[in-house]
Order: sequence, then structure tokens, then C-alpha cells
Amino acid sequence: MPEFELPRKITALVTPFKSNQEINWEGFRANVRHQVEKGWAPLVLGTTGEAPCVDSEEFDKLVTAAIEETQGRNYVIVGTGTNNTRATVDRTRRARELGADIGLVVMPYYNKPAPQGQEAHFRMAASTGMPIFLYDVAGRTAKAMDLDVIAKLSEHPNIIGYKAATHEIYDGNGELLWVQSTKVAQEFASENFRVWSGDDGRTLDLMKADAYGVISVASIVAPEQVGDMVDAAARGDYAAAEAINAGLSGLFRDLFIEPNPIPAKAAMNLRDAAGYPGMNAGYHRLPMTIATDQTMETMEARLGELGLL
Repeated sequence: MPEFELPRKITALVTPFKSNQEINWEGFRANVRHQVEKGWAPLVLGTTGEAPCVDSEEFDKLVTAAIEETQGRNYVIVGTGTNNTRATVDRTRRARELGADIGLVVMPYYNKPAPQGQEAHFRMAASTGMPIFLYDVAGRTAKAMDLDVIAKLSEHPNIIGYKAATHEIYDGNGELLWVQSTKVAQEFASENFRVWSGDDGRTLDLMKADAYGVISVASIVAPEQVGDMVDAAARGDYAAAEAINAGLSGLFRDLFIEPNPIPAKAAMNLRDAAGYPGMNAGYHRLPMTIATDQTMETMEARLGELGLL
């Protein structure tokens, strides 16, 4: 890994496709360059990158392109997790061989493993020698990570972080007990196990609760503005961070009016058409489809309000 500090600001990159659903390689490289120039570390092939629809040859090429364009100026993080432990190990090992710095390993989706299965899955990924982040996103996996498992894994030398996507835990009577992401940040965050928000709308609250930074979707659209908010929170200037966060709250919400990354790609393409660099998002690969007219109108209005068009 690089000698410098782990990045507080990580962008969940899109994978830009052409109308024939082939990858737009120059568009991808331009997106990486733009994010790195704005101070963001690239995350390749996360949820936002439509990772389940990318084959192994494309995986290698995307990781290699991101490393080449980053040029050692920041960390390169790669989504290597699947719901198949053997495939996850293979992808994590491959990302390490290609020169990536960190693997992002999602809680196995669809399978819904018991705690012992969760723990074994992540330990196997970490056994590759690649530093990894746990990725807990119950909205995508149908099951949150077990807190006892997170506690154990937080002590593993190769498990260095946790991407905390928001999910709330209720009791049998429907009463809110706690938000898991906040609880993890408060109880398990340390110098050796840092927590990144995986939900732009929760980033500031989580950083107040000892989260380290964010793995952001909004930063692919507005890297300067989101970066200013994270920087302000990191130096403890919460008044400035609150003001920026309030201004961005509508964008944070609108980026999820359709499944991610549909609204994000719509917003990027609007900015690309207006001449802004590093915003070529192009098309999706099925089963994802282009944004509805209503989403396009919403994103255009939101970007206009923020002065991003």
C-alpha cells in the first residue's frame, strides 16, 4: 500500500458503457483521472460500478486502467466481493496481483449466511494478504452483518475498514433500537479498523461518531462540494460541514430515486453534455437501464440549483 495516510475520501466510480454495452475505456480513464485530481481515491467495481455484470477479463482491464491513471497519487480500492467465497478469494487475490491496494468485500448477498459463515467468508478473503474493507449493505444483501462478527473481524490484521451503508435495527414492537452504522463507528472504530460511511446522507453524522470518511456516490457528480464537507468534518469544523451538508442533502436524496447508479449516471451525463471533464458515464449494462424522463428532469433541476450545470 502507499506510504501515505489512508484516504478519507473515496469515490465509488461508475463503469461507463457504450450504447452497445461495451465498456467505454477512455471514458473510464478520464473519470479516474478527474477524481484523483480532485483528491478522491478511486473505488473500482463497487455497487455503483455495476460489478456483477463485468466479466473476469474486463475486471483485470478496469483495475489495471485505474492503477495506471492513479499513478501512485492515491490508493486504488477494488470491489472484489461476491456471494461465492471461492470467487471472492480469487478476485481479491487477482486484484492484489494487479497492484490494487485494498479489496472491498461485500456481505454475501442472496445466500444470507449465518454468523459463522459470514466470519469464515471474510477471513478467507483476508487470507489472500490483501488488506480489505468489510462492506455491510443490508439493502442489497438482505441481511446485515452480525455485530459479534464485526467485533471479531475488526481485530484481524488484514481487515482494516468497514463500509457502513445505512440500516436501522428495530425490536419486535417496531421500535428503533439503533442504526448499525453508527453503532459500529462508535464501538469498533480504531486506528487499525476505520469506518467509512457508505451513505452520503449519513456521512456527517457518522464522522461525528468517529467514522473516518466516506465511500461516496455523490462525489462522482460533485467532487469539490462533497470533498469540502468531508474536509471540514475531518478538521472538526462542524458548522462549516453542516452548512455544506444541508446544501447537498437534496442531491444525496435524488441520487437514489432510482436504483444506483441510474440517477448518478444521469447526473454525470448532464454535466458531461455541459462540458465538464471526467463526467462521461454513458449507458448501463443490462439489467440496469437508462434513467426515466422524470429522473432526468429531477437531476437537471437539482444540478442547476447547485450551480453544477
